[in-house]
Amino acid sequence: MNLRNGEISIAEILRYPPAREYLLSIYPMLLRHPMIHKAHKLKLKTALVFIGDAISDNKKQEILATLSKL
Repeated sequence: MNLRNGEISIAEILRYPPAREYLLSIYPMLLRHPMIHKAHKLKLKTALVFIGDAISDNKKQEILATLSKL
């Protein structure tokens, strides 16, 4: 998956079935989060800023690496 240097939107990522499946495998409640619908329009790089320390930097890098291989 081409993450376009973080310019890809969250909606685009979630529309791609392999990416959606992967994210749900590590965060099963992701689509039930109350903010997910507002996050759809966010670019990935912006979403990562909002996530802050909720996910460690190592885990963020692992997720990005996995998504980019899909």
